[in-house]
Amino acid sequence: MANPAKASFQISGVDDLKAAFREMPKATQRAVLRRILTRPANRIAEGMRSKVSVFQGHLKRSIKVMYSSDAAAAGKRAFAEVMSAGGSRGDAREAARAAAAAEGGNFTVLIGPGRDPAAHMEEFGSVHNKPHPFARPAWDAEKDKLIPAISDDLWTEIEKTARRRARRAAR
Repeated sequence: MANPAKASFQISGVDDLKAAFREMPKATQRAVLRRILTRPANRIAEGMRSKVSVFQGHLKRSIKVMYSSDAAAAGKRAFAEVMSAGGSRGDAREAARAAAAAEGGNFTVLIGPGRDPAAHMEEFGSVHNKPHPFARPAWDAEKDKLIPAISDDLWTEIEKTARRRARRAAR
């Protein structure tokens, strides 16, 4: 069964945008994407915080925007495999770097309360408590604005980054 709260977006039909984006170094691409995705993610997180009912405030404070990288996960797995096989830390570091480089630059933006067990009870309820949804209403309120926000910010960020790189190269 598909996860209804998980969303994937792909922007297509913008060849000029892709070409300009690919001219940047990988680290710069990641930084630009992180800046672009952080703005709408923070709006969703703020909506979640405003909708959660507060008992002591732990759940409200635990709602954050987090990032997960496929490359980081692959590097950690490779590091652990080498170490568990009895390899040295240097060998494990090299394996982690190679695995991270081979994995690519995909990353995920996660929005939510992390591992707080109260989140599930608050959102869906329990035998003793009725549900008080906060995550889904916040997502529903912002999801239609997500793609336009990303599209608007992407060209702006690419242009800013190109100007910054040109200034650095002129020095």
